[in-house]
Amino acid sequence: MAIDFGAGALEWPDASRFPFNESPYTVRDVVRSDIQASCSPLIVTGYTSVDSIIDLLSAVARGRGQGRRSKLESLRLLIGSEPAARYDARKPLMNRPVSQEIADYWLEQGISLRSCRKVIEALEFCRDERVQVRSSSDRFIHAKIYSTEEA
Repeated sequence: MAIDFGAGALEWPDASRFPFNESPYTVRDVVRSDIQASCSPLIVTGYTSVDSIIDLLSAVARGRGQGRRSKLESLRLLIGSEPAARYDARKPLMNRPVSQEIADYWLEQGISLRSCRKVIEALEFCRDERVQVRSSSDRFIHAKIYSTEEA
């Protein structure tokens, strides 16, 4: 894929190494694959992505329960804020703590019976001492990054 910014066409990097959505790659699939192949990933994301983290941790936990080995030795996760949720024009601006904002967001989303198993598996996985989960507390922190041995 090439893009022209007026100074000639520039080639995009390989989507499998620098994730962006271009068939057959999706950012979600590339990131998930990188994290699952890592020994010690660091993930920094906003709280609206917690469902993706639950899917990932559940898959790793389920694989271990079925005797599949995982390279994952430790995991560091920082859950931060979401600017879009914070400044939603449909909601009045309130000076609420980030922790309350997170709780309100996920209560509004509801919990599907289909996801309960995944939530339980992810929670059990997080009880492992090799998993460190932090939140941005009441500081506004927003990012979507991950770091692994290969990415």
